[in-house]
Amino acid sequence: MSSAIKLLRAFNARNDINRLNPRDFIDLKYFNKSGADDFLTFIRENVDTVFPPGMTYEAFRAKAVEVDGSVQ
Repeated sequence: MSSAIKLLRAFNARNDINRLNPRDFIDLKYFNKSGADDFLTFIRENVDTVFPPGMTYEAFRAKAVEVDGSVQ
């Protein structure tokens, strides 16, 4: 839940916001049959291995230039 929604609820500005469960309205059968990777698993296995969390900007930039093959 976003911090904006939490804030609205905390001040009773919009207590009804986001009370619906999207899973009640979204049909995931096509997505599930697509073979697409779970997003968090994909990031953990394909992005974090190249750009690990906590990487310094300098190391990130050097790796990005290496991966992209460009210098800016």
